[in-house]
Amino acid sequence: MNSTIACVMGGLSVIRTLGRDGIPVASIVTPEKKKEQTAYSRYVHRTLNVPSALTDPAGAVAELVRFGSSLPDKPVLFADNDDDLLFVSRNRDQLSSCFRFALPSPELLEDLVDK
Repeated sequence: MNSTIACVMGGLSVIRTLGRDGIPVASIVTPEKKKEQTAYSRYVHRTLNVPSALTDPAGAVAELVRFGSSLPDKPVLFADNDDDLLFVSRNRDQLSSCFRFALPSPELLEDLVDK
């Protein structure tokens, strides 16, 4: 089994895909996403409750950095929707210290989600 954790800010489709491939998953749950119940998937090994990235972005960053820093290897951070992508992009400097993720330039990402 892979020792690198995938931290998922998103729904069950990403969690299932990673979990079926034997990748340990940490589900990032925010107050507005509690109803999705992603934390109860059989593929979720850990659940991380974080403040809302919409109403408390500094608190969300602090909790993610605390979690990511506590692990021996940098986890991979997945975001599956525009709001979460923008949050990660806008906080990429802080989050990149303890997470791995691939994003286009901030300008390009802002343009792409401005539909």
